[in-house]
Amino acid sequence: MQKKPTTKNQVLDSLQWSSKAYEDHVFNVYWNWCLQHSPSTSVLQQLIANAKINHYFLIEFHKHEQSFVALSKGINPNHIAALEIHYKAATAMVMNWKPKALLVEIKTNPAFVNFKMDSNLNLSN
Repeated sequence: MQKKPTTKNQVLDSLQWSSKAYEDHVFNVYWNWCLQHSPSTSVLQQLIANAKINHYFLIEFHKHEQSFVALSKGINPNHIAALEIHYKAATAMVMNWKPKALLVEIKTNPAFVNFKMDSNLNLSN
């Protein structure tokens, strides 16, 4: 019995991307999402490293990829540039996702909220 291709593999095939190009895109979207929700460098570091945030982000990201895969069936597979535009637009929708409870937990963590970073990237209390 043949396995159904994963969403990631369908995306890679549609866009003719390498795994590295795909992983770079996912990371860039995650990085930008973390920046959008980070009032400080310490919060940014916590968001990037937080397993719960990353897990839920990837679930949401995957939902948007699935919508792209469904949409891409109606686009000529030879129009890679058009497919890439649609993929980036679909996955950019994750930027609207805001897990308030997880963000509040991080932004109010007393171990990090009082740290400030000066222009020379030196941490202080």
